[in-house]
Amino acid sequence: MEIKCDHCGVVAETIMPETVKDGEVEHTFFRCSDCGAVYPISATDNRRNRKKCDIGLCDYSLW
Repeated sequence: MEIKCDHCGVVAETIMPETVKDGEVEHTFFRCSDCGAVYPISATDNRRNRKKCDIGLCDYSLW
């Protein structure tokens, strides 16, 4: 599968998800290997095992 970055147009064959923990919330996302644009996958409160925020509402620019 090819993945195209919406920001810079680079096409990648594979992506490597990253995970960052912010307090009790675990954010999973991937970055464009060329420009570094962040694409959120999920934000989960692990203690309650539920979605903490809707995609697009979290501030992923801090990573």
